[in-house]
Amino acid sequence: LDFPPPPTAPLPYLILGGAVEGSYTMRLRLTNWAGAVAEVTQPVLKQRGGYGKMGEDGRPKVYIDGLTNRVITSDMPLKLLAVGVPASCADPLITQVVISWSMECISGPCSLVPSLGEAVAPLRTDSVRLNLPEDVLPAGVALRFFARGDQDGFLPAFSEAEVNVTVAVKPPAAILSGVSSFGPISRSAGATVESHLSLDPEYGTTNMTQASFERMWTCTQQDLSRSSCPPVPLLCPEAPSLPCPPGLLSGVTSASAHLNGTYLVSGMTYTVSLSLSRAASELRDVLLPFASLYTPPGHAQVTVTAFDLDKQPTLVRVRRCNALALGRDDACEQRPPLSGRITAGESLAVYADAVDVNGKDVMGSFLWTDGSVVANHLIDSNLQTSLQSQLLVFNPSAFVPGHRSRFHVHFTPFDPNVPSGYAEIEFSTSVPPLGGSMALSPRSGISLTTTFVLEAEGWTVPVDALPLSYRFFTLDIAGSGVKSTLRTVASLTLKTTLPAGNKEDSDRLDVGVAVSDAYGASSERVTSANVQDSLGSGAAALEQLRLLLLSGVDGDLGEHLANVISVMSSLNALGGSCAQLASPASIPEECQGDVSDRRALRKLVLETLLTATSGVAISPALIDMQVSILQSVGSRPAEMDDSIIGLSASVITSTVGSARQATVDGSTLASSLGGVVDNLLSVNQQLSGGRRRAVSATTSQLIKAISTVSSASVMSVADGMPAQSLVTSSYKALTQRVAISTYTGSSLTISGSPAPTSVTFPSDLFRQVATTIPAATISAEVMLVAFNYSSNPIAGALGPVTIIEVRPFGSSTPFTFNSALQTPLQMQLATVVSVAGPADPTSGVRPSRFGMFYDESAGVWSTAGMSFVSGDEKHVKMVSTHMSYFASVSVSAGCDNVPLSSRVLDHCLVCGGDNGTCSGCDGIPNTGRNKGCSGHGQCGVSTCSCLFNWYGIMCDVFCSDQTTCSGHGRCNAGSGAACLCDQDWTSGDGVGYPGPFCARSSAAPVRTTPRPGEEKKVQGQELLIIVLPCVAGVLLCACGVWFFLRVQKKKLRHTRKTVIEFTAPKTLGEEEAVLAIQDGKKSGKGASTVVKKVDYVAVADEAGWDDGQPTFTAALSFGPTSGQLASAIASNTRTNIGQMSVERIDRRTKVMSSQIGSRKTVKKYSQPRGLASLADDGGDLLRGGAGENGDDGG
Repeated sequence: LDFPPPPTAPLPYLILGGAVEGSYTMRLRLTNWAGAVAEVTQPVLKQRGGYGKMGEDGRPKVYIDGLTNRVITSDMPLKLLAVGVPASCADPLITQVVISWSMECISGPCSLVPSLGEAVAPLRTDSVRLNLPEDVLPAGVALRFFARGDQDGFLPAFSEAEVNVTVAVKPPAAILSGVSSFGPISRSAGATVESHLSLDPEYGTTNMTQASFERMWTCTQQDLSRSSCPPVPLLCPEAPSLPCPPGLLSGVTSASAHLNGTYLVSGMTYTVSLSLSRAASELRDVLLPFASLYTPPGHAQVTVTAFDLDKQPTLVRVRRCNALALGRDDACEQRPPLSGRITAGESLAVYADAVDVNGKDVMGSFLWTDGSVVANHLIDSNLQTSLQSQLLVFNPSAFVPGHRSRFHVHFTPFDPNVPSGYAEIEFSTSVPPLGGSMALSPRSGISLTTTFVLEAEGWTVPVDALPLSYRFFTLDIAGSGVKSTLRTVASLTLKTTLPAGNKEDSDRLDVGVAVSDAYGASSERVTSANVQDSLGSGAAALEQLRLLLLSGVDGDLGEHLANVISVMSSLNALGGSCAQLASPASIPEECQGDVSDRRALRKLVLETLLTATSGVAISPALIDMQVSILQSVGSRPAEMDDSIIGLSASVITSTVGSARQATVDGSTLASSLGGVVDNLLSVNQQLSGGRRRAVSATTSQLIKAISTVSSASVMSVADGMPAQSLVTSSYKALTQRVAISTYTGSSLTISGSPAPTSVTFPSDLFRQVATTIPAATISAEVMLVAFNYSSNPIAGALGPVTIIEVRPFGSSTPFTFNSALQTPLQMQLATVVSVAGPADPTSGVRPSRFGMFYDESAGVWSTAGMSFVSGDEKHVKMVSTHMSYFASVSVSAGCDNVPLSSRVLDHCLVCGGDNGTCSGCDGIPNTGRNKGCSGHGQCGVSTCSCLFNWYGIMCDVFCSDQTTCSGHGRCNAGSGAACLCDQDWTSGDGVGYPGPFCARSSAAPVRTTPRPGEEKKVQGQELLIIVLPCVAGVLLCACGVWFFLRVQKKKLRHTRKTVIEFTAPKTLGEEEAVLAIQDGKKSGKGASTVVKKVDYVAVADEAGWDDGQPTFTAALSFGPTSGQLASAIASNTRTNIGQMSVERIDRRTKVMSSQIGSRKTVKKYSQPRGLASLADDGGDLLRGGAGENGDDGG
């Protein structure tokens, strides 16, 4: 605009609020890309008027947001928003414009229109909003609403804005029944089409029932058999549609029409159409002047094909289901139109069933085929169910915008006597809104202060896709892609303040709009603005945000949530040195106060969100806003703590609960909330500093939140559909909805490296529920969750922590099963950390892995109810009698390589052996002896029974009284390696085995004939020399034996003190049998940990006892001549009681008696105070003797 000098110069000609009076010229100059210019001028005369001192207009500006002319229906609410802007030339202190509303009826049955006071109760005439609920305005009226804005101090200065609203009349809803569209009918029997289900959607205005309708039936026929078509069906011309012959259709004006079988032709397709209108004569008197508004008809049609059927036909019905509500029983009972529109991004669900002519269900199998011209959509990548399922569910984005699709379903009854059936469904895929733009004005401003105008202009869709809705949003300045919804409105304009932009990018803030048509097809546009931060940083900025948050608590829920989003966006954009901290676990001391205040504000946001949405029915748009708030709250990990994480988990539960009452895509909701839980898990891990030895209360809340999100993922699916997958950076979840009554078992598998994680549920799973399942609970959810190893919530696992859960459908609380499942679960648990290592050379024990569950009450991994099946370095397969948290955990495996096995190598290196393969007849392993007794005897319990003339422990010493002892002695009964010579016979010096012994006589020559008179003398000498000494010797021996036995008994009492008595020997259990055993033969090489299920006793070494406890040493030697009880029993200082044979101890007793003869030795080996004495049968254990000459037999 180019203004020449005004005639009132030197007064300023342009002032705030308008121009002064005078003549002006408006000039418009256009310049194209080539520089060519075109110009046009227009004179303007500005007369004096208005209320300003300079003649300017001092009235406030008032306008009503949205379209000036609107069309709604009676079942839609009407929401109007008035905006008042004070005159710019007004007193700066006067900034408020008071809005008042009024309404007038322009046309239609105005007498049915209530006053504003009746329509809105209570009515606030000073409110900027006017909200009229649905079913208040009658159909057929045209109304005009006025918003008047008054500005104090400028009376009578005021302004008005108006909007015209037309309440359109919906035609009657014609609903046909009796036959299945595109299904077969009997050529001979014909068919009857009913319309008794039709209804009047404007009943509240017209009070009309179906009896007041006027009907007109028509019929056309078409030959679709294509018997004369070329081989390529696409080249077959479209068959003409012709009127049905007279007499084929009867009852053309009644509630039902009958197709007469006499005129039907087999293979011909017939389309029966109904035009349904309100009878003008039946209208209410008040509506008669406007009858033309209410008499337009509604239409419906059904197409059938005639066949020669010997029996009653089977009717196959196809209806479209609400793909977002498949979890509800009424998902397919809402009966949406068979043919219609879908959007390219939505999931389509169609359901087929078969009934006989009486409406009874017919059992059989179904098969879907694609009859679309453009492309085949029935491929695995597009489907969530099989082609043999009654319910056919397509994945989102399976259809191309603008294309028409047709699907056939073929029904084959199980009973061969029942005819088969056929039906089809056809629909088109909507093209999303096109050609529009996103404008923003001004392009720069101040956060939370400047009012920005967001406009989405130029969007076009087909007429039947109206009205459009507009969701305005901002993008996270951190570049995460999170969209924070500002508002979803029906108008193309939104006036709002904006949060601060990214300071590192010239205060840039991306603002966008998602434009959706009536079918849900949407397009997006994004633009940017430069929004400077008005808050700065510090406590003052946080206080300002807190007051802004509390200011919207009592307003409209949508406005409140938008206000919360604005507060969160501003909080995340606040500057300062403490604004970009990375981790909540390492807050510098100088930032403690600021971060604490930021956390308090985030906590307040969540608390107000919970309060505002509790017990309130929430629309899908508001649920999206809740998700946006949760994403914003968690976008700054350093400003989170346990209380914020817990509140976020509560909001997640509340959001899912609200979503169950609305029509929301559960898979999309679960994906968004799953990302929120993923972020909360990461923050929780940082707060714990990696110390996750026990499941904290916060971690339990997050695991519960995972179950809630998992339940949301199957919110929109039906029983038997494939498991829904949820993948985040911290965990993966699979959830499947199953029917309880027909459950036959199922398996879930989560792929992963190095091995997948899986679970198989038994077929009798629901028969093992501890309590009776309510009759209303017909479906259940089975869930498998596997954490990424780095994100495990519990320490001590070698692989992903796995959660297995079964719960009622729509609940996050699992079933309570019997304490031990009779048919256990089968599972495979992945192992990430290798535990490979060499086996212990002594025991054969090696490291291994075992599946365990986490016992929350004890805070430890437990094997209760777990059984090992198989395993390798990548996984372990287990069975479990309960459900819980599971993982692969490091354990020890026995020498048989079975985890937790008690089998170890014996001294013969035989796994689980009893030392029998390398022990001699004496029972002592690795002595080099064998059980053959050298071929000269037979092995008894623990000793060899030698043949005649064979001696020694192994019967390997030959001794004969005649040869070895020269006939003058007897073989040593112990060793056989020496002889006991007769009197006057010796072996001489240096004679050793094998002799001969006793070969030298030491007596004088003997005369054989006595001298005369010496016989009696000799007899007397014999009496004195032989008999008397013998008697004296016998007496002396008796005294010696008595003394010897007394001394021996004393020694035995002291000897008993060298053996420990275990008052209650026990067999150590598998879980506690970890004993430190040190091999005496390998002294100095350290001890090895061995799992061994045996009894043990301990012995003393030369150092005696240490502080009342046994001291074990490998310094003792092994062998029959070692002279120590410990080494005489076994090579180890811990010895199996089963190895302590009576025979072996018998062979040592004599030697021990001789070595423990002194008091010094006895004192050295006496037991300390407090140890139990030897048992009463110790004497039996030590009873026995050695061979002569103190030889123990080797």
